[in-house]
Order: sequence, then structure tokens, then C-alpha cells
Amino acid sequence: MGVVDVSVLFESGCGSLKGMRSELNSLDALKSFIDDNFGHICQRDPPALRRFFGRVPTFLEELGAAEEAELFKKFGSASLEAMQCALLALLANLGREPPECVGYSQLRGELRRLVIEPRSKESLEFSPSKPFFSNVLLYGPPGCGKTALVKRMAFESGALLIETKLEAHDGMKFAAFEAANASENALVLVDEIDTFAFDRFAHDYGSAYMNSLLCAVEEASLSSGVQVFACTNMPWKLDSAVLRTGRFSYARYVGLPLPEDREALFKRYSEGVLTDGVDFAALAEKDYFHTCSDVKHVCVQAVRLAWNDGISSGRRVAVAQRHFEQALQATASSAVPWFDCITSLPRNELAREYLSGLCDDIERYAASKRPPRKVIAYTNAGLNSYS
Repeated sequence: MGVVDVSVLFESGCGSLKGMRSELNSLDALKSFIDDNFGHICQRDPPALRRFFGRVPTFLEELGAAEEAELFKKFGSASLEAMQCALLALLANLGREPPECVGYSQLRGELRRLVIEPRSKESLEFSPSKPFFSNVLLYGPPGCGKTALVKRMAFESGALLIETKLEAHDGMKFAAFEAANASENALVLVDEIDTFAFDRFAHDYGSAYMNSLLCAVEEASLSSGVQVFACTNMPWKLDSAVLRTGRFSYARYVGLPLPEDREALFKRYSEGVLTDGVDFAALAEKDYFHTCSDVKHVCVQAVRLAWNDGISSGRRVAVAQRHFEQALQATASSAVPWFDCITSLPRNELAREYLSGLCDDIERYAASKRPPRKVIAYTNAGLNSYS
């Protein structure tokens, strides 16, 4: 792609706001500028901001992103907030690498059938109606890759990924749905939906906002090509209306990685690392109740242990099996507090839809011994673990 001076785009679209701009000479600078100043510019000079957005397609074409330029033209009559969401999503897509997503082959297959197959040429050719999509709720312990799965599905399907932000004001949260409806081929990611869609019977506030959010989800599901994914670590806090038909018709548990998933994770996070005879399959068979992020942490700690050995011996030391095994034993599972919480809940507080996916991991949790909790301290002498 070519290089364009973004400041020219900004000045030609928002000439009255020249004094506000910083050095806008890269896409990253443009993203940061929009994030930091959008609200202020929108209040100060909305017509100038709309003129700025009007020049965006030309700017994208000059970058060699003709497809994104045509797509952004669809947002010409949308609200400024929706145009901001769309532009940030398009800029995030430019030149991006495939999102990392390792393991969970069965779940990924299910999600492909829900996301990618309805968008395929064969499906569009033989479908007796317009494409229809089911919204999906992903739940499970933190660190198991729920958000990464959604980003991977968006990438593989070619759909525009539009994320809602916790820190955004209410209008911006709903702008994500408006932008998705205008794009006609989008995935809306509502991360940590329990923050928005909490149980109204347990709180005496937020009912009006909750109703608006659920209506936005339902309206998006009626739009051709729009699909909503939500992620949560705390499904028991969600309002029962979330799982109503037409809102989130599918709830899928993203649990702890299985041995084959852990092996793939060990190999992925050890790429480019000098190793010596490491048996990743044997490491994966050691079940310490680790999440995906825990496995990544184990790999980092194993490298650090080898580095410490190298410092002590005065030579380069490859990462060996013993380094991984020591790091495994020293890394406590970050999922234990989550399972402590979920197994202490009264059975009737967890909707029936959630229990089927959880059963296997709950049984593993109940049958296993608690992983030892250790505090890892780094000193000049090396890595020390204290029980």
C-alpha cells in the first residue's frame, strides 16, 4: 500500500479545526486521533467532521484499499458515531495478520458452520431465502481465547469486525450496531456482556438501558449479513432475557484446553525458541488445570529459567524439558478461582443452557488435586519459587 499524509486529509475535511491536529502522518496516528478527539470535534464542529469522513473513501483508495473505500461509502448517511465505529474497524482490517487462535478444533468447526458457511457462495446460491445468522454467546473461564475465536471467525469469513467498548458512552455502544447494519456483512463483538446485560432482578437500575441493548441485538439479527457475538466470564450474572430466541440462540462453552490443544499451544508459543529435546506431547499430558494464557506464561517462564542457567554458566543454554516442567509446577492455574465460584453457586442460579458445556470441566475440577499455588520471585541469583 502507498503512503499518504493523513494531515492533508484532515485539513481538507476539517479546515476549521487545523489547530487541533497533531502530526497525522500514519494510520496509527489517525486511529489514535479519532479515539482521543472524536467526542470533542463532534461537539465543536459536526459539519466539519462529516466533511472529513466524506473524504475518507478517497484516502483509502490512495492507500490501495479500494474494497474498504467502497464499503465506507455505505456509511454516508449514518450517524457520526456509526461512521467513527466503521472507520476504526476498517483501519484495523488494513494489512492485518490472521488473528492467532490455537486449538479448540471442534468448537472452531461449529463456529465456522454458524459464521462462514452461511456466507459461502454455495449457501447463497441454494438458500431459499436471504442469509440468516444466529447470534452466539461464548462463556467460560478467563484466558481461554473467547475473544480470539471471534476475531478469527471474522477474519476467515471476510466480515467486518466491529467491537463495542466498555469505556464508551451509551451512544457509542449502540453506534456499533448501527454501523454493522449499514455494512450488511459484519460481526459485532460485545465483550464482557455481563457488564451491560446484568440480571435486572438482582439490581434496581439499568433496566431501560438493558432493554435498549437487547433490542439492538435483536434488530441486528434481523439484518442480512449481521451477526452478534458476546463473550462473558460470568454467565450466571446475565439476565435471563439474553438467551431468548432471536437474541442469542447459541451459547457455547469455551473451556480449558484439552491435551491436544495444550500440545499445539506449547508448540506455538515455543516457535523461534532454541529448545533441546523437548517432548511437547508429554508436557501436554500433565494436567495442571491451565488455561491458554497459563500455557503461554509457562513457555515464557521456561525461557527465563534457561536464560538464568545461561547467566550462571556463562554460555547460551537451550530450553530443555526440565525448564518446562519446573515452569509448569510453578504456575498456578488462573482458572481455579473461577471454578471455585461457579461450583459454589446454587444449581438454580445457573441456567440449564450453560450446564451441558461445563460438566466435563467441573468433573475434572472436582476430581483433581488443587494445583500448588506458588509465588514466583525474580532475584539476581535467578528464579525462586515459594509455596
